[in-house]
Amino acid sequence: MKKLLLFAISMLTTSIVMAQSGQTEPSISSMTQDEGSVYMSVSYEYSSFQGGTSYVILDKNTGEGIVYENPLKDLVPRLPAASDYMNDAASRITSLYKDGDDLWFGTLFGGLFVQHKDGAIDRVSTMSPIYSLTPMDGSLWIGSGGAVTEFRKGEPVGEGYSLQTGSSFDPVYTIAKDAEDVVWIGTADVLGDHTLCKIVDGEMIRSFPDFWSRVSRLVLRDGILWAATLDNGLYRIDKDGYTPYTAANSELPGNLILDMVKDDADNLWLGMQDNLVKYDGNTFNSYPLNGLVRCMLIDGTTLYVGTDKGLYIFDTEMKSATQAPLVQAPTGISIIDKRENAACSRYSVDGRQLTSPAKGLNIVRMKDGSVRKVMVK
Repeated sequence: MKKLLLFAISMLTTSIVMAQSGQTEPSISSMTQDEGSVYMSVSYEYSSFQGGTSYVILDKNTGEGIVYENPLKDLVPRLPAASDYMNDAASRITSLYKDGDDLWFGTLFGGLFVQHKDGAIDRVSTMSPIYSLTPMDGSLWIGSGGAVTEFRKGEPVGEGYSLQTGSSFDPVYTIAKDAEDVVWIGTADVLGDHTLCKIVDGEMIRSFPDFWSRVSRLVLRDGILWAATLDNGLYRIDKDGYTPYTAANSELPGNLILDMVKDDADNLWLGMQDNLVKYDGNTFNSYPLNGLVRCMLIDGTTLYVGTDKGLYIFDTEMKSATQAPLVQAPTGISIIDKRENAACSRYSVDGRQLTSPAKGLNIVRMKDGSVRKVMVK
């Protein structure tokens, strides 16, 4: 009972922030990408604990996202005693990773799944809950509740690593290697004593005895590990200790950071409440954005920003953002149909070819020759 209570508290951590605005708009919770598409999980509730998710494929060329029903919804055994709402939560997509033709799904209570190019979906593991999927050195590392498991070629390597103390439900949100190939783990440990860990001699141990901030993302930049946190801003981590950057001692507009990515110029981009923040190693620059930034992807100079108010496409050179339209898939159209019939060009109403979505009516030509009209807000 105590563990269940701690789990409920940890799941409400980000939900409270989202619920403050009473939002009912699409909330993007996880993303992955390949050369032509961005894959996302999206929900329309403000609780990250209850209810199911939809699944979105966004065409990078047109900037349009097609919303599909969760393909895992009927693959997770339903509990007769639970409500439909809670049963849907079992298949909630918490994390995604695209590996060649395979698309991996981590879920809240349903386990680990992989979808192949032909559309077939296999349940690889019943491990739950899953919070993160991280590719490293040919392996896929799974962050779950208080544990980390390495998968290689679809099979677990060894028995994995667990926290020596604390709740088994502590969310492992991020995994990364430092410049010396040491694996570091960031968690949202509700007790606060195992939020930043590393694997030493086959065990996952606490990194610093006085580090208490809950870690949302770890990124290696110029040989230095950086930790974004849910409560105390940004940290510079090295083997001897850490340096905090907070709203009190830097230009950061707040201390809640849900995600962080690095661009090709080694700038760090921080996802915050109503802000994107760029850190170049010396200065923090903020760019206003509507909503709480929950997840991000970088592709060259294009930053895909998932928020609790939908998806934004941010040009890191022009410093401008466009909200991407998310359109419900027509009845009878499957995810495979979308992969095979990708968009190939986009035009304005006066016939000019567009390189990215533009406000107003966009004319989108598909590979099969069909034409769609998309309204971009």
